[in-house]
Amino acid sequence: MSLYALVIVVASFYIKKHIGQKTWRLIHFSSLGVFLASLIHGVSAGTDTRTPVMIGLYMGSAGVVALLLLARLTGAVRPCDLLGPEVRARRRQSRVVTPRRENPPVRH
Repeated sequence: MSLYALVIVVASFYIKKHIGQKTWRLIHFSSLGVFLASLIHGVSAGTDTRTPVMIGLYMGSAGVVALLLLARLTGAVRPCDLLGPEVRARRRQSRVVTPRRENPPVRH
């Protein structure tokens, strides 16, 4: 089941323009669930689960994902921080900046 979900997550990258940002983001966030389901399946059904190599792989992959998730949730890392300086510069140039209002209108 996790394999099918992973295929959907990967395919969503190629059809992002057609499905829209909101749907793509929802599918993309589901990849954490796909990872957890795969990890649980591997730990519970794997024949080599008790070997030191597999324990290391399970703990290492879970640890990396947990640290990255924590960094993302706390705001320590933003997606734009991971881009190279030339990509960030291109994105800044392509943005349309609208002037800010000093006092936003009051709604009653």
